[in-house]
Amino acid sequence: MSDNNDPRPDRAVPEDFDDNDIPTYAPLVDADRTPVAETSRDSVYDRAGRAAPQSVGAGTEESATAVFPVAGQAPEQRSMQPEQRYADSDFATDQPTTTMPAMTGAVAPVQQVPPQSIPVDSGYPEEPVEEDTSEAKRGTMDFGLFLIRLFFGAALILHSVSVLFRLGNGGGISGLEEQFSGYELAGVLAIAVPGVELAAGILLVLGLLTPLAAALATVSTAFLALHQINISGTPVNPVQWGDGVRFALLMTVVAVGLQLTGPGRISLDFSRSWARRPLWSSIVFALIGIGCAIGLWWLVTGGAYPFTN
Repeated sequence: MSDNNDPRPDRAVPEDFDDNDIPTYAPLVDADRTPVAETSRDSVYDRAGRAAPQSVGAGTEESATAVFPVAGQAPEQRSMQPEQRYADSDFATDQPTTTMPAMTGAVAPVQQVPPQSIPVDSGYPEEPVEEDTSEAKRGTMDFGLFLIRLFFGAALILHSVSVLFRLGNGGGISGLEEQFSGYELAGVLAIAVPGVELAAGILLVLGLLTPLAAALATVSTAFLALHQINISGTPVNPVQWGDGVRFALLMTVVAVGLQLTGPGRISLDFSRSWARRPLWSSIVFALIGIGCAIGLWWLVTGGAYPFTN
């Protein structure tokens, strides 16, 4: 029977190996089938070409040991016996062992560092904190602005009502149209000027939408001041001006002044910023009012010079 038909299970036999094979389980017999003693068998360390490990003594009680003194106790005397050194010459060469000397003397006090708070980055930008700044005391300023608004607005309302409803000796709309007869669009001016005065007067008395109301008042009073200068033959010298011209210019200055100061807190605009501290927007509205008055004068007169030489 051939080797392939061997009924025995696969089994490693010595004849199946040669010298180049690495036996995993080498038999304890030599080539002549003679038993070999266990001591003559090559060890793992012999095959690897390394020395077998050697036992190292655990040391004696006389070995020097570093003892750290305890506060309040006298330090013990250190033994002067030499240290036991590592003697495995196969893995490492003989090197002296460093022994830490025993500490003598008082223990240094430990300096305590006060705890410090470390800021934690939350990853979100910090929102600006609004400071609660109290506004300066305004004294009687608000009441003074209320009086100016009240009487200035009332003067505008009385003049417009007397023209629109023909009250008094003014002649009404027809009388004003006759005064504007030398201008273009005299009929439109006779209705538009008192109408603008009425709207501006009501808003100023209430203290509502003051920038717009003061701009409307500036347009009407400045145009009427130019008209009064023109029809009176007023020279450039202010000393020679009549009472009508001075009153018309005073009304224009009051309108511009209210634009710059604001209505004050005694008004319907008390919660608005322009009621307490007007900013650059007041200057813009004042310039718009003066510019509209000059533009209207240029439109109806063709750019005529109001003063006489």
